[in-house]
Order: sequence, then structure tokens, then C-alpha cells
Amino acid sequence: MTNNKLSKEDMKRVEQFLNTPVNQVERQPFKPMKLLFIITLVVIGFGVLSRVVGWFYLNSIVS
Repeated sequence: MTNNKLSKEDMKRVEQFLNTPVNQVERQPFKPMKLLFIITLVVIGFGVLSRVVGWFYLNSIVS
């Protein structure tokens, strides 16, 4: 015995919605190493940028 909280009409609407082409798009598999690589590059990039900005700022004060 199933314990559905939705009526049969609502379940029919849910099934129709889930069967629409928008909800059946094939997606590429998730690649955690690619995400880690991108995040690492962004963090390193911001670190280098902050060092360059700091270097220019300190040189402008000393001059």
C-alpha cells in the first residue's frame, strides 16, 4: 500500500510535468576534479592580483 499525499489528479500532473522535454535533458557527468582545478586557479589568481595591487600601492607611498 502506497502512502501518497497527492491526489490522483495531482500525480497525473506531476507525471506530465516530469515527462516534458525540458526535464529530460541529458547532462554531462559531474567532474569534481575539474571544479577543484578551476577553484584553485581562481584563488591563485586573486592572490597574485592582490600581491600586484599591494606592490603598486606600497611603491606609490614610498616614492
